[in-house]
Amino acid sequence: MSKLILVIISGLVLAGCFHQPKPTPQPLTEVNDTTTQFPTQDNLVDETIVATPAAEAMTEATVVTYSDSGFSPKSVTVKAGTTVKFESVAEAGMWVASAPHPAHTDYPGFDQKQTGTIYQFTFTKVGTWKYHNHVNTSHTGTIVVEP
Repeated sequence: MSKLILVIISGLVLAGCFHQPKPTPQPLTEVNDTTTQFPTQDNLVDETIVATPAAEAMTEATVVTYSDSGFSPKSVTVKAGTTVKFESVAEAGMWVASAPHPAHTDYPGFDQKQTGTIYQFTFTKVGTWKYHNHVNTSHTGTIVVEP
């Protein structure tokens, strides 16, 4: 009889260990009802964008190609705000940088800082700016920036 009581008590203890309490219900979060207003003919704003010559100059791009024989064209004349894109088709690396080598100080910021196949720079300062390939300093070029 004591074995039977011991088995029953053990069964109840084990049943209590495996019994999972019911989860406590979480309060519901209140949702605010929002509406989305879509444009209609009554609430449209007429916006007209007019391109000015200065704005057009900022979007123009001039391409200088770099090959194993150097930059082409060697000299380019652009308006201030023009982006010049340097593209390499050479076997060797291209690292476009402002003169003089190795300081690159004539036009601060005009320095690719690593070899790559494409480099773009927007010229905002008026002047004549010499540059070179940092990997092959005999390859040089000139950018003339006009107002």
